[in-house]
Amino acid sequence: MLVNAKEIQERLELPAKALSHPLRIEILIEFLRQMRLEQESVAWAEHDAQKQGVELHPTLTRPLISSNKLSKILEKPLGNISHHRKVLVELEFLVAMATKPRRGAVETFYELPVEQEVVLYSFLRSPAPAKPLTLTQEPAELATAA
Repeated sequence: MLVNAKEIQERLELPAKALSHPLRIEILIEFLRQMRLEQESVAWAEHDAQKQGVELHPTLTRPLISSNKLSKILEKPLGNISHHRKVLVELEFLVAMATKPRRGAVETFYELPVEQEVVLYSFLRSPAPAKPLTLTQEPAELATAA
């Protein structure tokens, strides 16, 4: 499957845009933190069951978090959280998974998809580039230049 330089650049820009604002990074890191807490609670439940001689088959669930909960956890205004959550949903870094009626409104709960979790972990572990990466040549030109 051949892809042109514009498609490659668009694919590279999505994570860059999603991770270009500190509050978006905070939101995504909070999703990772909630996942870690979920994994730890399952591990403790398995440990307790093993001590009691009970066989336990837990299922790891991915945490669902609403904008309201994020606003309280991060201590940021709900409007700011909602705006940046909307951007992350548009970029497919968060996915709406459930809704629940709340005081005459509908609260939506979001999940961090596995694919984006991988992107986020690689971003957090990589050193910051000295300058932004841009692709200005066609792949064929890149191959002949090398």
